[in-house]
Amino acid sequence: MPARLRHSSCELAPGDVVGRLTLIRKYSGGTGVGTLWECFCSCGNTHTVRAAHLRDRTTQSCGCWHRECHVKHGQAPWGNKATRTYRCWTSMKERCGNRRCAAWKYYGGRGIIVCEKWNNDFAAFFKDMGECLPGLTLDRIDSDGNYEPGNCRWATRKQQRLNRKDNHYVSVDGKTMTVSEWSEKTGIKDGTIRTRLKLGWNDKRAVSEPTERGRGMAIYLQKCPVCGLEFEVERKMHDRTPVLCPKCDSKTERLIAGCTFHLKGSWSKDGYGK
Repeated sequence: MPARLRHSSCELAPGDVVGRLTLIRKYSGGTGVGTLWECFCSCGNTHTVRAAHLRDRTTQSCGCWHRECHVKHGQAPWGNKATRTYRCWTSMKERCGNRRCAAWKYYGGRGIIVCEKWNNDFAAFFKDMGECLPGLTLDRIDSDGNYEPGNCRWATRKQQRLNRKDNHYVSVDGKTMTVSEWSEKTGIKDGTIRTRLKLGWNDKRAVSEPTERGRGMAIYLQKCPVCGLEFEVERKMHDRTPVLCPKCDSKTERLIAGCTFHLKGSWSKDGYGK
């Protein structure tokens, strides 16, 4: 039985099999081309391929595989752009199986795989999942599960955000929602809500207090003399109303620190005292 390549860095030899190609002989392709291999494809054609393309498995057939895809499902037309569904399928395999993919550490690096049925056959994937409509992406229902029938769906970006493992839930007046849902409901950016919660704001204040950013707005460092909490507050520079502690509602003192303020569309920094 001919030897199959197991690693992209292994040496090529006559008789090795890469996909549908069986290596026959190698020869020099000249300057700028490098080593070439004459290969025999399982469809019966003879094809010449660069050695580098064989090592990284960029080329695995004489072109017959792509033509067959076009005949079978029409999702990757020969010479034309593939459909959205087909691109989702290839991206799924890329992030689970290619260590050089930027997203591999979040998928293949965590042990997430594509089931054998889908990994080897787009037609099977298309039969189980159907067409990907505009505005939808491939989502796993169980974010720790694999890409397989029963654990995948076409979902909106919003649905995917709600399905994340690191979602932070906030409860106000008996109603519990994620930060993203509160952001959509109140119009306050989710990043602002998260920052407020990290600074020790209670849930109700974090999702209800309106933001006011513009010319003359500044961020001050405050300290509570009662509980010792230090936190930042954003307010107008001429505002002298007392700042209450988000933890115990006591009056706080402004610390002597560098103050960041927003002026004419750009951020500047200056020193301000009490």
